[in-house]
Amino acid sequence: MAKELATLDILSGGIIILGAGIGSPPSDFTAFGMEYKKMGEKLDEALEVLDLCWKGEIFNFEGKHCQLKDERLLPKPFQNPRIPILIGGYWPGNKPFIRRARWDGMMPVSKQCPKPLTIKELRELTSFIKKERIKHNEKKGELLVQLDISETHNTQLLSTMNNLGVTWVFFAISPFNKVSIEEIKQTIVNGHPQL
Repeated sequence: MAKELATLDILSGGIIILGAGIGSPPSDFTAFGMEYKKMGEKLDEALEVLDLCWKGEIFNFEGKHCQLKDERLLPKPFQNPRIPILIGGYWPGNKPFIRRARWDGMMPVSKQCPKPLTIKELRELTSFIKKERIKHNEKKGELLVQLDISETHNTQLLSTMNNLGVTWVFFAISPFNKVSIEEIKQTIVNGHPQL
């Protein structure tokens, strides 16, 4: 995966972003005997290994689930220091948001999915993330949030999200929405200048 992503990053001129999470819903994994807690541990180790792989130097890694000795992986990604890693997770829920403090950004999802996060939830979430950043002496990261496609022209909502630190918005097109092809085309063509 590290090689494939690095190669894509080089070929694309550095536009690759890796979204990572332990998967959803939990029953998709626990039904096959996987422990949800262990999946989080494995994800943490996998992300550390990816980070080491993308440095292009010889490294060793001794983890609970993965051990590597004198490994070196090439090519290095186009982006420096590495391909950005955005962590996905349900809000409210602390673990993914604590994990996010180690990486480059967050893509929170409402536990009421497919409904997007409310402004109240976004306020709580951004407050939690700010505390984690201070705790880890970390610079600002990306915050990618889902909106319903019907909200594409809600400038007040988009402005509030911008003020809360949201850096990316993607508009969800789900089977629960009744949206015309013309509305989708207009959204894609016009985009939104505030974020």
